This record gives sequence, structure tokens and C-alpha cells, in this order.
Amino acid sequence: MRRLWERFCAFLLGLLAGLALLMLAYPPSRQWPADLLIRHDPDGNTADAVIMLMGNVTDRAPHCARLLKKGIAPKIIFVEAEQDELNKLGYRLPDGEASFRYLQKLGVKEEAIIFDARQAVTSSFEEMRAVFTIVKERLPAAKRLVLCTSWYHSSRAHWIAEKVNTFGFELRSLPSPRPKVWYAKEFDFLMVFNEYLKWVFYLTRY
Repeated sequence: MRRLWERFCAFLLGLLAGLALLMLAYPPSRQWPADLLIRHDPDGNTADAVIMLMGNVTDRAPHCARLLKKGIAPKIIFVEAEQDELNKLGYRLPDGEASFRYLQKLGVKEEAIIFDARQAVTSSFEEMRAVFTIVKERLPAAKRLVLCTSWYHSSRAHWIAEKVNTFGFELRSLPSPRPKVWYAKEFDFLMVFNEYLKWVFYLTRY
């Protein structure tokens, strides 16, 4: 067993070394880790609502506001995420409440926002289920939905949405734009590799 583990580690290190050499020798390949995570569909027909996923409020709320202003859909729908200790102590706004206030500051009218603050979702699976249920209750005629999230989260978000889409909604992914050089900032670099870890977790669990 130990020998098998040593071989696996050697293979993994060799693979990483090979990828590093490829990226050094062929600069366009440096974008591949980020590009593989992106799911961006054509704008297509007007949708009935934009679904905003929680997390990275300063990236997702402005992008959702832009989609509304472009006429992609008339409503933005989202739910509250589970609160951490800082939220409970009142030192930081929960993601949903922060998004709600940010959207209003960006000029989105309150009647264009459907926000369920009673929720406390702990995962993207719970979030999608909760949002789809709210869409069915509040917008019973809705057929087409746009998923709005950060670029690095877009492929996994769409995969999850399709998994829990028991209502037959037509789904499109229109995430925020990817930065020109995704590894230029520590946050973007970490988000990319963190997303790969989350993909492994979700594929093994769900």
C-alpha cells in the first residue's frame, strides 16, 4: 500500500512539473485552468429572472445589476446564506442583506428584487433548491432563468442547477467577466484552485 501511495505521489508531482513547464514554454496555456471553470452561454432570449448566487458580493451584485439594465430579465432573485459568528454579533452583514443593499445603491429598484431573508442556506445545492422553489411560488409562469455568479464558480453552479432543476426551467449561465490575467491577484488565484477542490468534493458527494 505504501509503495502504491509513493507511486501516486510521484505521478502527481511529475504531472504538476509537466504542467508548470508547459505554462512556461507556452504562455497561452496559463489561461487554461481558469477557462476550464467558466460556463458562459449566449445572451439569447429575454429571461424571466436572474438568479444571484451568494458569495463574493462585490463581484456578483454589480454584474446582476448590469444584466437587469441590459434588459436580460426584469427581476433578481436570491436567498440569504448561513450566518457566521461575525454576522450574528452584528459586525458584518450577511451576504444576502449586503447584496440587497448593494443592488439598491446601484440603482436597482426594490420591486425588481425578490430576496428571501428567512433562508439560511449552507451550500450551493441548498441555495438552488430554495431559489427554484421561490421562483415557482412568486413567478409561477417563469420558464427561463439566468444564473449569475462569479466566473470561477459558473460551471459548477450550472451543473448544480441542472441537478436540482425539477421544474423544467431553461437555464443559462451569464457569469461575471474573467479578469484578463486570473493569476495576477492572490484572491483570483486562490479562488481558481479552491474551485477545483470544490468540484472534487461535489462530484464525490453528489
